[in-house]
Amino acid sequence: MRLADVTFVVLDLETTGGQSSGDAITEIGAVKVRGGARIGTFQTLIDPGIPIPYFITRLTGISNAMVQGQPRIETVLGSLFDFVRDAVVVAHNAPFDIGFLRAAARRHDIEWPQVPVLDTVRLSRALMPAGTVPNHKLGTLASYIGTEVTPNHRALDDACATSDVLHYLIEIAGGQGLHTFDQFAGVTTKLHRIQTAKRHLASGVPSGPGVYRFIAPDGEVLYIGMSGNLAFRVANYFSGSEKRSRMMDLIAATERIETTSLPTRLEAEVVEARLLREVRPHYNVLDKQSGSEQWLRVLPRGAGYSRAVARVLKPEGLHLGPFGQRQEVLDAASALDDALPDATYEQVRHALTVDSRALVEPLRRAMLEASEAADYELAGRTLRRLQCVLRGARARQQWSELERIDEIVAAERGFEGTWDLALVRRGLLIATAHVARGQNPHLAVAQLLADHPTETSSGGSRGSVGPGSVADAPALLGAWAERRIVARWLERDLTRLVHLQGEWSSPSLANFDAPRALSAGSAPCA
Repeated sequence: MRLADVTFVVLDLETTGGQSSGDAITEIGAVKVRGGARIGTFQTLIDPGIPIPYFITRLTGISNAMVQGQPRIETVLGSLFDFVRDAVVVAHNAPFDIGFLRAAARRHDIEWPQVPVLDTVRLSRALMPAGTVPNHKLGTLASYIGTEVTPNHRALDDACATSDVLHYLIEIAGGQGLHTFDQFAGVTTKLHRIQTAKRHLASGVPSGPGVYRFIAPDGEVLYIGMSGNLAFRVANYFSGSEKRSRMMDLIAATERIETTSLPTRLEAEVVEARLLREVRPHYNVLDKQSGSEQWLRVLPRGAGYSRAVARVLKPEGLHLGPFGQRQEVLDAASALDDALPDATYEQVRHALTVDSRALVEPLRRAMLEASEAADYELAGRTLRRLQCVLRGARARQQWSELERIDEIVAAERGFEGTWDLALVRRGLLIATAHVARGQNPHLAVAQLLADHPTETSSGGSRGSVGPGSVADAPALLGAWAERRIVARWLERDLTRLVHLQGEWSSPSLANFDAPRALSAGSAPCA
């Protein structure tokens, strides 16, 4: 892909210190550019949850008072990751910024987007002639280039300065005959011989949203993926930014790459999830495979309740999750035993789906008592168990609430005046449509509903998206996964409800967030 057609998101962070394991983010700034033009910005202060050291305040100007009342990182990451999807992330000393973002995503169970990352430090060292500048610090490069904004240790200003550095380096690359992203990204890394030998497999792949499949000589599907820009994502497997040995093995075993173009990224995500469940390709990571998820299943038992680890969803009982590891399920089960040992099944259900105070308060008291007794190991174990059960309850509510809703039409606004529409019934995606800039989105909504009428005579509404449909929902093994994808899309900042048959509510963040619940009590679901 030509560099002029690549979307870059240049970002910068400010933090409380230099260690991602113990320090925290205080500010995020990002600027989205393509073809030399700025097409979007992202900026927010972050409440780090820990005091900002005095010397950091002197350096950045960000004080404890400034971040008080600002959003926490877990409420910001989703919007940031939406902003960077289908783009190349660029940062000056990228391992620092990406390391903090990855650490935050891990701590809060938020999926890291699979996007290429470029480091302007490494690029400047590779492209600028030796001796041009005394060092490759951002301030030095900005002074040499004459950036529009002077770096000042504030995130958005530093991101803007870095974007000017990026464009200067692209100009140098053009003078050296490097006009494609592969060539530009490859200046800091030598391509693997297998990538070089099979780069032709990426030629002819269409741009836009869709699903791609790596195919073996015997026709076996080795790997399935999705992207909002197929051409860019597939080409990235054959660029210097792809270094995983597992992917080298995949490329070596691949004879051809097949793609399916789709109207929207949401539809691509859903089709990918359905195909992964149906095909189960060998090279896909385990967390995308059928059967890798685990659940805590709670059932009525006499006057009380029972709970067990479950690998699949069943019609009876309440299922919390999914969880990625068995230990997380066991910790969630222990939290129920500790907090509600003599409760009825209905009391447990109420605490997990309506009002978590009956669950949180006993564990909160237990942690305080353990801390006062200096038994910090017990206090930490109790907190971990509470976090697991609340995370499982929130994940369940996120996808299960949609199952009750007959029909939703929603629209997500693009950063360039476009709209992506989605028709959802019983939480499953029926169809999507892309509305180009200048087109009337209301007419597109009416057309979407007209093209996909409810077929009550067949017992449901037959959808056109991938394998499975609303009519097949009881037998669709991956229905929960699809509903979770749809729920996350509906909860994005840029998504708007257009049409709703039924009622829909999401759980209060405080109700299913252990640190907030412990510090401020717990509120009923909103």
